[in-house]
Amino acid sequence: MTFLETILNGLCLNIVMFLLFYASTAAGNDDDASLVIKAKRGNREAFDVLLEKYYKKVYNLAYRYVGEQEEASDLTQEIFTAAFQNLRKFRGDSKFSTWLFQIATNRGKKPIQISETAWLLCKQRSDREQRGQRRTTAYCA
Repeated sequence: MTFLETILNGLCLNIVMFLLFYASTAAGNDDDASLVIKAKRGNREAFDVLLEKYYKKVYNLAYRYVGEQEEASDLTQEIFTAAFQNLRKFRGDSKFSTWLFQIATNRGKKPIQISETAWLLCKQRSDREQRGQRRTTAYCA
């Protein structure tokens, strides 16, 4: 094999690897896009696939905002409910994941209106914090 053939083989291999990588990346975005289209048409199973795909990442973001597992689960449910209810507003200008995480960020930063019972629980947490037993969650700040 000549020097030129070796370079061309290496170049071809790099091009093939790039195309395979690009195709796999694009396929993931196309998959989301097709699922969003189906979900917009009322296919609940398509939205469930999106929910399963992004649940853990959204939950982790929610947990960073609230600091407790149960509250993070509630916030995650609220985020996905909002996404489902507003799916018709998703224009596709960005990836679905970008849109979803923007909803998550907005919900995580939103001031939370709490009931009297929840306020009492927060007060108890605050009292424990003052005794050095535990950190107060974001809901109770």
